[in-house]
Amino acid sequence: MRVARKAPRKNKTRRRYILIVFAPPGCPPKGLGERLRRLLSKSLPGAEVVLIRSWEGGLILRCSHRALDGLRAMFPMALAFDDCQVSLAVEGVSGTLRRLRRKFIERGRTPIRC
Repeated sequence: MRVARKAPRKNKTRRRYILIVFAPPGCPPKGLGERLRRLLSKSLPGAEVVLIRSWEGGLILRCSHRALDGLRAMFPMALAFDDCQVSLAVEGVSGTLRRLRRKFIERGRTPIRC
């Protein structure tokens, strides 16, 4: 017996989750994630950049799949905030938040524990 599969919704937005790491990890000031989100949203209109989580060693952003190439082209990046300079780099990209955590954070591919 074959089960009919639902047709995918045509207007559903596909999203990508991006893991960004800091160097040096202890330096980033508070509010860096939100500042970076605003900077990326201004640079890439229509990217729908959303800050999912941020911690001492990095952050997770969400964007539309069409804006992913433009967003990745902006990294690696060095920014000066307050009294320290922070280097940012994309560590990995995934289609789901769960897969991003499993692939890049839980398996120890990065020195990040969130």
